[in-house]
Amino acid sequence: MRQNTPTPKEIEVLQAIAVHGTIAAAARSLYISPHTVDAHLDHLRDKSGCRYLTQMIAWAAVNGWLRSEDVLTTEITQRAPRLGEVHGES
Repeated sequence: MRQNTPTPKEIEVLQAIAVHGTIAAAARSLYISPHTVDAHLDHLRDKSGCRYLTQMIAWAAVNGWLRSEDVLTTEITQRAPRLGEVHGES
């Protein structure tokens, strides 16, 4: 059985990307390598079923794992898909 709930570290990584806008900037802010960020994102892709980073951020926000004020104040949300696309609806 697949566990769909992100770990605290995965949430922290997504929040850092939402706040800082890039994987590299998120890695610097968390004092980890971009490769480690990518590993967390791979796990999140499996858990969320999302293909794109913006979809994962929206998925986490919709599920209450990210604070909306962090997500809504970043440039990345301008590129985010409609929330229906996160769940495969068209």
